[in-house]
Amino acid sequence: MAGDGHESTAKASYRGPLLSLVAVGTLVGLLVAMPGSRADLRGSFSGVGSRSLSVVEEAQKVHAAAAAAPSAEGSKVIVEVYGSAGCPFTRAFVEGPLAETVAVANDLIDLRFHTFGNSYHATERCGGPTSEELEHYPFTGYFHGYDSEVRNCWDLHCGANTETPDEDCFDGKMLCQHGAADGMVTAAWACAKSMSQQAPKDYMPFVLCTAFKYFSVTSESAFDDVISSCAVTFSAENLLTCSKGEEGKQLLQAEARATVPHPGIPYVVIDGELLETTNCVSCQDGIMVKVCQAWRAKGHEDSEACKGIFGLL
Repeated sequence: MAGDGHESTAKASYRGPLLSLVAVGTLVGLLVAMPGSRADLRGSFSGVGSRSLSVVEEAQKVHAAAAAAPSAEGSKVIVEVYGSAGCPFTRAFVEGPLAETVAVANDLIDLRFHTFGNSYHATERCGGPTSEELEHYPFTGYFHGYDSEVRNCWDLHCGANTETPDEDCFDGKMLCQHGAADGMVTAAWACAKSMSQQAPKDYMPFVLCTAFKYFSVTSESAFDDVISSCAVTFSAENLLTCSKGEEGKQLLQAEARATVPHPGIPYVVIDGELLETTNCVSCQDGIMVKVCQAWRAKGHEDSEACKGIFGLL
C-alpha cells in the first residue's frame, strides 16, 4: 500500500539500481521517441492497520465505476496514479516503478496520472488550519497545520466521490502537506499534462526531471529555474505562465475533482484493483506484474517484457 498521509507498513523508499541516472536518460529518450489525527513527516504512508474503512470503501466504489468505463485507448490496462510532487513516496514511485513501467510497457497501459494528492482547501464543513498555523505555512518542508482528517472529509465532499461538491470547496487557500513548493510543482505537472493532451510520452520526461530536482525548489526564482531546465518538450514560458496563473489553478481544481478518497499517496489502481506494493516494479505484487496479469486477463498475448516478468524467456 502506498501513501503520504500516515506511516506505512510498506515504506516506498525505492531508489534501487534498476533506474540509475543513466537509465533515466535512456528512459527520457525512449519516452520522447514513443509513438502515439495529524500526519507526520515520517512518510505518512497509510498502513492497513491505520486505514479508515469508509475511505477505502468509497474509493472502491469510484474505482468500480471507472473500471467499468472503457479505456480511451481500447483494451489497454488502465493505470490510475494519485500523488503530488512534494510527497517523497510519490516521487520514489514516479522515478522508479512507474518510470520503468512506462518505458517498457507503454503500449499496454492507459496511464491516468491525477496530480493533486493529499492537498485540500479549508471549508466550513471540514474545517482547516488555525490562523496561527497558516502564518507558519512553509515554502518547503512539512506543514505542521496539516490535518489528515480534514483532508479525508474534503475528499469525500469535494473530490470524485460526490457529484454535488460543497459550494466552498475551493474558496479557501490550497493547503499542501509539504508546503508551497509542493503545490507549485504539482501545478506544473498538471500544466504539462494539459499541454501534452495527457500523453505520457510527452509529459513524463518533465515529471521525472522535476521530481529529481524537487529539493532545488527553495524559492520562486529557483522554481522558475527548475521548470525552465526541465521543459525540454514544452515552452518554459508557457509552463510557468500556466503554473503560476489562473489556468494552473483551474487545472488543479479539475485534478482535485478527479481525486478519489484515499488513505495516502501514491495511491495506485490497476484496472480497478488497488496496487498494494508501490516500492517495487517486478516483485510479486509490483506494478509490472499486475499490469502483465491484467493484460493477460484481457485476452492479450504476453509482451516480451511480460514474458520476462513471468519467467518465460
